Amino acid sequence: MKKRSSLFSILIGATTVAVALSGCTAGGAEPGAEERDPIRLTTMPAPSGFPVWLAGELGFYEENGLDVQEMSYFPSGAPMLEAGLAGEWDAGYIGGPPAIVGGARWGMITGGVEAEESGIHAIYQRAGAGADDLAGGTALLATGSTGHQVLEACLEENGTSLDEMQAVSLEMPNIVSTFERGEGDLAQVWDPFLVRMDEQFERLCSGDELGVDVFVVYQLHPDFVESNRDAAVRWLEAVYRANEMMSTDVDEVMPLIREFLDEQGVEIDDPSLELAISGRNWMSLEEAAELNNSGGTEDGLRATAEFLSSIGNLDEVPEFDFIDTELLNEALEYRASK
Repeated sequence: MKKRSSLFSILIGATTVAVALSGCTAGGAEPGAEERDPIRLTTMPAPSGFPVWLAGELGFYEENGLDVQEMSYFPSGAPMLEAGLAGEWDAGYIGGPPAIVGGARWGMITGGVEAEESGIHAIYQRAGAGADDLAGGTALLATGSTGHQVLEACLEENGTSLDEMQAVSLEMPNIVSTFERGEGDLAQVWDPFLVRMDEQFERLCSGDELGVDVFVVYQLHPDFVESNRDAAVRWLEAVYRANEMMSTDVDEVMPLIREFLDEQGVEIDDPSLELAISGRNWMSLEEAAELNNSGGTEDGLRATAEFLSSIGNLDEVPEFDFIDTELLNEALEYRASK
């Protein structure tokens, strides 16, 4: 029978909802709980953040000797990184740009790639517009995001650049609503708004067609890795087991992701949710380890770092010594030994 975590406390802050997970039963502490290593996790209340929750829901963390003491949710990578720097979580999912900034400036550790998600990024234009109409127009975008990176690649593909347009930076829901009101000439959009936009506007570019690698990663706090590397390895093995289900067991995953999103108060229609899953290349543990070992993780993050540096969000392209390639190799060894 599947073991489910019980939620006993919900703390609501300006930028985060912290959910404490209990391993207690009516008779007191669950047998063996004191023998498990404590860990505090973080993720986002979105399909991309789901595997971190799923691994707990299916009991993978407990199976690997881990006791999840807290699961914190953040709306974006910036406040998540800030909380991590304050020592409020040990491991979790995070986007590429904050992972790079956190690694370059503060030594936050990248364990491996969760997914390549260029398939959930698109650039929209109005019907009848052409490449010659772009210069002098207005582009709506989330500045400094990987979607911004895709937009720059799209404009280059069409013989222009953002320097030749008026750039208006907005939060993603506002990009969509503003474009729908008839404002702006281009809109940079990611899931879960792609289906909605496809029904109304034409795609100028999509991230996967442009060949832009958009990586999101599993990040760990360096203090946690240093103090209990073995627990970090066991966490990575567990979360990648959940990650693999996003492509191999989609039918089983769908009702669980609905449960996760309902818990977080997130509303996504079925077609948009299906695209949010199918539009990502979810990595297996073996695939993520191979990306690390071959330099592919560094190459993808380096391209994003070069973009961040070009727009002034990063002082310089860093050395990528914050990618701990051995963690996933050790996770593979741990899996083989089970």
